[in-house]
Amino acid sequence: MKKNILIYGAGNIAIRHVQSIIYENSVSKIFVFDKKKTSLNKMSSFFSEDKNKNKLVFLNDQKKIKNKNFFLAFLCTYAFNRIRLIKKIKEQCKIKYFIVEKILESNIYNFEKINFNTKNIFVNMPIRNMKPFRLIKLNLNSKKIHATIKGGNWHMVCNSLHYINYISYVTNSIVQKIFIKKLDRPYKLVRKNFIDFHGNIEVFYENGSTLNIISLNNAKKHYFNLKQNKKRFNFNFKNDQLTIGKQAFLCKREYVSKLSNNFYKSLIKNGKAQLPTFEEALMENYLFIKEFVKKITKKTYILKIT
Repeated sequence: MKKNILIYGAGNIAIRHVQSIIYENSVSKIFVFDKKKTSLNKMSSFFSEDKNKNKLVFLNDQKKIKNKNFFLAFLCTYAFNRIRLIKKIKEQCKIKYFIVEKILESNIYNFEKINFNTKNIFVNMPIRNMKPFRLIKLNLNSKKIHATIKGGNWHMVCNSLHYINYISYVTNSIVQKIFIKKLDRPYKLVRKNFIDFHGNIEVFYENGSTLNIISLNNAKKHYFNLKQNKKRFNFNFKNDQLTIGKQAFLCKREYVSKLSNNFYKSLIKNGKAQLPTFEEALMENYLFIKEFVKKITKKTYILKIT
């Protein structure tokens, strides 16, 4: 039986998700919803020469997805009020599986309003599926490790949760504490009204593992470093070079479109995606947002990050 897919939000990441599944014979229609007609027009133009463009249905009226059945929904909106949005969509139509973008939620108060079934909701933090990070895990056991992620304008706040979750995954240990050691003044992102920060974040895990997150305005290097006893690993994001011990080699990361296709096929096959579940990602997200809100201002409850 062919499957309908919902893409909620029509930005760049949504285009990548569509690319990942539009050629699948098992896909019947891909419904793309966005309130902004300009975003829908941009996506429509992107796929205008695609031989499978007839699979795409563009909508800017939310009522038109009401009561429809979808095998999978990709939720590609901004983080603000995402928890409330998941509940709203679940009430409007029947969706078997969700893949939602990180950050899961940026409104601190919405973490208290999860009164719906979160089963079959996955959070798109896919680093564990990328080749360099798969190879690192293969050479580890679940004991204590110490890791550092450092770079320049890599959007620290927006992307930190990828690495926070990855360390939890490879050590099989939950986050115990997130501490902002230093936070510089915010800088504006290309996306209007959104910000990010340079600074230093320390993450502590239940088994004693640590993650040091650093963003410096003028940093030329961008790398991920991990130590476990005498084992040493380093991944250079600039040239995709992975070093294990004394051996260095090219190790490219998979594109989002490739990974999303893998997740889709895995959900068809066994009802699972190689991603953290909503419940697994929830506490990390909550502790992360809570610490930032506390650091910025006591009056702020919405962190304007993507």
